[in-house]
Amino acid sequence: MMALSENLKAAPTIGYFEHGDDKPKVNPAIDGTLCPYCGDGLTRANLRTVSVMAITNALGITTTPQRCYFYRVHRTCAETASPALAQKADEIAMGILQTN
Repeated sequence: MMALSENLKAAPTIGYFEHGDDKPKVNPAIDGTLCPYCGDGLTRANLRTVSVMAITNALGITTTPQRCYFYRVHRTCAETASPALAQKADEIAMGILQTN
């Protein structure tokens, strides 16, 4: 099993909505995307979308977010994951966004 950070980086798993849009501007494919919790491939039958939103800029100033980011996990993994694991996945996702 790959580490959590490797699972998130293994496929283009992070998508986003632009402020005010109803449809994602970037909507990664589900096929070929790995669950960051377990490392297995995602399926539409067992899917959960996790939203993450950065609202503090590099200067520590809170701003109105222009994008709402998301990544996908297995529904069953999300239901059984510890709060610490879920928080770590969010932190890794935000770290990936900050370096891109």
